[in-house]
Amino acid sequence: MWVIACSIVVGIWVTWSFHKTPLSIFNAKYETIQDGMTVDEVDQILTGYSSQIVFEETDTAWFGKPLKKRSMFYKDYELIPGNPEHRVIMVFFDKDYRVVDKWIGKFDW
Repeated sequence: MWVIACSIVVGIWVTWSFHKTPLSIFNAKYETIQDGMTVDEVDQILTGYSSQIVFEETDTAWFGKPLKKRSMFYKDYELIPGNPEHRVIMVFFDKDYRVVDKWIGKFDW
């Protein structure tokens, strides 16, 4: 009986540990984005997510976070367009279209 109970617990843990949620996949994709990547490389990583581009030269993100390097524009990618939680990845690019910084978070509109 003890062996059966342990087998059930292990089975539940294995099933839970391999189950990926849309948010965990989104977070994992964020982690793969590295400084110096091109716009095309980032777009390839985040294929399937809604995005928009904003041309704005800045040293800080609009929410006050200082960037590692001056940004000429940024792209934001939404986890689920129109979702009230509004989870996004913002990727900042320089004049050479290379990543200078990134941010992931939730906007409370």
